[in-house]
Amino acid sequence: LDCVKALVNVAGANVMVKNLKGCTPLHLAAERGDRDNAKRVIDVLMLAGASKKAKTLKKKTPPEKAKQKEIADYILDWPRGSAYEKEHKKLLDEAELVEEDPVIDDKKYKKESVGESTALVKVEKWELDWSDMKTLFDKMDFDKNGFLNFKDIRETLANMDLTFSNRDVDLMLKSGDPDGDGQMSWDEFKGLIRRYTEVPKVRVQ
Repeated sequence: LDCVKALVNVAGANVMVKNLKGCTPLHLAAERGDRDNAKRVIDVLMLAGASKKAKTLKKKTPPEKAKQKEIADYILDWPRGSAYEKEHKKLLDEAELVEEDPVIDDKKYKKESVGESTALVKVEKWELDWSDMKTLFDKMDFDKNGFLNFKDIRETLANMDLTFSNRDVDLMLKSGDPDGDGQMSWDEFKGLIRRYTEVPKVRVQ
């Protein structure tokens, strides 16, 4: 899942790319992996623009390739019932909706718009949480030299059954290699992530 997020959100991988059988990443997510993990991958792909109507060489759509009816229905109904929809609903449910301006401590609370209403939300301190991204970086670093190179990125894609040309892999590497030395350090990887996606945060006590 972390690899999918990084390749889609950071490296800008094309979610409509097809393998030799005409399968897109969404087709592969539908027919492989455990149910919960498949749903999380499907969420990432759908948010990035994957099509539930894309067809393989045998004219099969992602729902038709699903081995479980639950996964087929999940794709067909997306975003209804998805984690994306639940997270949005949770924000509305947890917010304390107010009709009038209350007397509040500006250091502890702030007003935010939630849909068409105004919410009184407690201000909390957060810091960037790089733990998951570091785990991902280490997994992609196949030769364990502390850097990501062309081979590392290509093998990561191959492990996901995604086929990219050498030129596309080279472009992915160059997008996170500002000094042009042909490899991506951890600091360069973090810089790339911060440019293209939101870094998870952890609450500071």
